[in-house]
Amino acid sequence: MSIITVAGMAKVAAAVTISLHPAAHHAPATYTVQGGDTLSAIATHEYGRAADWPAVWWVNRRQVTNPNLIAAGQRLRLPASGQVPAWMARAARAAIPASAPASAPASAVSASQADPSAAAPVSAAVPASSGGANWSAIAACESGGNWSADTGNGFYGGLQFTEQTWLAYGGGQYASSADQASASEQIAVAQRVLAGQGIGAWPVCGAGG
Repeated sequence: MSIITVAGMAKVAAAVTISLHPAAHHAPATYTVQGGDTLSAIATHEYGRAADWPAVWWVNRRQVTNPNLIAAGQRLRLPASGQVPAWMARAARAAIPASAPASAPASAVSASQADPSAAAPVSAAVPASSGGANWSAIAACESGGNWSADTGNGFYGGLQFTEQTWLAYGGGQYASSADQASASEQIAVAQRVLAGQGIGAWPVCGAGG
């Protein structure tokens, strides 16, 4: 008859417990803004470089329209990587109002973001402006001008349509999702969205278009 001592049973139990709890990811998926925080400070804390703040802003750009204005208690998503391609840095700087310095975002105010792809933009001959909107500028801000963008964040194409919006405004006649349609087809759908929702459908980048 085999005998397992109490100490031996404890070791076995410990081994089972450890095996059921794999090592955690090196960084949390979200971050709760503290008083006095800036996107630069958050980037420094999470990625070791203040200059990586545009990566944090990019994944949260739909709720943080101005990188200078984040609120204490606000919950931000954190990208898997702090890498900042040139187009993302340009979009982040463009989101800061002209009257504010673009070098580093301001501190959080007291109040109670599959990582976007860094692939080079896809060349496409598109009208600079149409229907009162500069679609080239909006696409440059939204996706770096990549009309085939599909980063896995639920937004597609150069103008970052959701699947629901794309289909609701007739995009299905061109392709099942915006990233599979041409730039001109995406703009045709964008014109319908503009007519139905206004430029606010692109809350950050629409201001620059």
